[in-house]
This record gives sequence, C-alpha cells and structure tokens, in this order.
Amino acid sequence: MKKLLLLSLIGITLVGCGEKEGEKKISNEMLVGEWSCDYSDLRAQWEKGQFLDYVKEKSEIVKVKYYMKDNTLMATYNDDEEHSRPFSIEEIQKESGKEEISSNLKIKTILELNYISNDEYNFNEIREVTYVNGTDEQNEDNNEKRKHELICKRTK
Repeated sequence: MKKLLLLSLIGITLVGCGEKEGEKKISNEMLVGEWSCDYSDLRAQWEKGQFLDYVKEKSEIVKVKYYMKDNTLMATYNDDEEHSRPFSIEEIQKESGKEEISSNLKIKTILELNYISNDEYNFNEIREVTYVNGTDEQNEDNNEKRKHELICKRTK
C-alpha cells in the first residue's frame, strides 16, 4: 500500500501545470537518473466549519530511479529493482485536476508542481475530502485535508 501511494505521489509530481513561454517543465529526459526526495505527509482536520492548520504526520526520504527501457520511462523506488514499473507522464496529466463526487463525499485534488532546475523540483498534492450536505457531526467525522509534499534533488 505504501509503495502504491508513493508511486501515485511521485507520478503526480510529474504533471505539468500549464507551461508559460520559456518556462521549463518536467520531461522524460529530465527525469532519467537518480533522485532523493524528502516526503512529508500533513493532515488538517475539520473543526467548527473549517479546516485547522496542517499537522505533520510522517516524513521520510525516498530514493527514485528513472530510466528508459524500450522507449518507455521506467521508475524504481527505494532500490526495489524487482518492482520497476512503466511511468507515463501523459497518463498522469489526463488524471490531473479531477473532482470526484459520490453520494456522500466530494474529493477535490489540487496539484502544485514547481520546476526549480534540471536537478530539482518540488510538488504538493492537496486532497480535500468533504461530506456532502452533512451534519456538523458527520462533517467533523469525515472531512479532512491531506497535503503530500515532495522535494526532489538529483543525486546522479
């Protein structure tokens, strides 16, 4: 489960957020190599009709290696060569910015990707879950906001 979350987080980090003229963006070519990422998981609870400040729940260093195999970008996490997976920036871009609404919950995702240099980028994924037409008690039990932060620097 942890690897799946990590895969989705790092995958989402590669989503472009509208390139301005002359602005660099993350590409397959840029990613090829080894990266060290500081990962933080923060959570804001719902209280009295609003979200509270974020509280850090977890922090760790994640190693990521990207390489090309048969014209496909592959990703390996924390030196787990056995479980390398294809990585498609285009597929991630299609999924970016979607809002999901079920009968009781609304899930909104905000992505903030910042290209710093060819050797560094950072990313924030903010996922807000709110109960639709809920009572105060339902909102306090179900509403939450999570922020996943990645700050990645090339190591090789």
